[in-house]
Amino acid sequence: MIGRGNEHESRKVIPLMEQVSIRGGRGGRPRKRPSRVHADKNYDTFLVRLYLHRRRVHANIPRRGKKIRPGRPAIFDKEALKKTRYSVERFFS
Repeated sequence: MIGRGNEHESRKVIPLMEQVSIRGGRGGRPRKRPSRVHADKNYDTFLVRLYLHRRRVHANIPRRGKKIRPGRPAIFDKEALKKTRYSVERFFS
């Protein structure tokens, strides 16, 4: 997706997720939602997390800052994020 240079990346998540189409192995109907999303700290916004929660998509997004937030902490799998992110970084370099 192409957008303005001064627009924050997290604003493109919802339109991108609406266009997701994941093909299955047996040629059936493509799925419209992934089971998990890996992202960096830029995508840690309330709206992104709420959208993914409502679509029942597990978000693996690290928290921004060191604020103490009440309630149950979000689960974050650092090893899974590193594995996915580094493979993407190697692809682009």
